[in-house]
Amino acid sequence: SITPFGMMNDEDHAVEFFIDRSLAKCKSLGVHPCDNTASTVVNNAGFMKYLSLWGGEYEWIDINPEE
Repeated sequence: SITPFGMMNDEDHAVEFFIDRSLAKCKSLGVHPCDNTASTVVNNAGFMKYLSLWGGEYEWIDINPEE
């Protein structure tokens, strides 16, 4: 796994980013800010804006389809 914020260092968009579809329902997400000694919380709209500004490809997937 990787912190989604690490994607900002992927200027060539070489990384394929997969996100558990269940996270789309969350009001906010807690992630590491490129340093695993801390966490930050971002609301869902802010996270989606970040992905858009990053500009790389991402795909929503069902990690636990039975849930």
